[in-house]
Amino acid sequence: MAIKLEGNWDKGFAYDVHTLDSVYLGTDEFGHDQFKNTRSEMGELVFRLKYRNDKYTTKNIVDLLSKYKGIEKFDAIIPSPSS
Repeated sequence: MAIKLEGNWDKGFAYDVHTLDSVYLGTDEFGHDQFKNTRSEMGELVFRLKYRNDKYTTKNIVDLLSKYKGIEKFDAIIPSPSS
């Protein structure tokens, strides 16, 4: 899924949303909020890279992005926070 982004640039899009669904489960024994999250395919890969230090996900991220013809000519690919 590509989401067109409007702004002060020639062209931009977001590959996908990060989280498809999130259900609050309450707090754990340390008082931390707990959620059951359902992520998009890209969202899960980014989560694993960022929070699990799973560097092997980068190949899958590149594979997902490679379906966009001309991506090698992009000026920038900017990961944005999910929140």
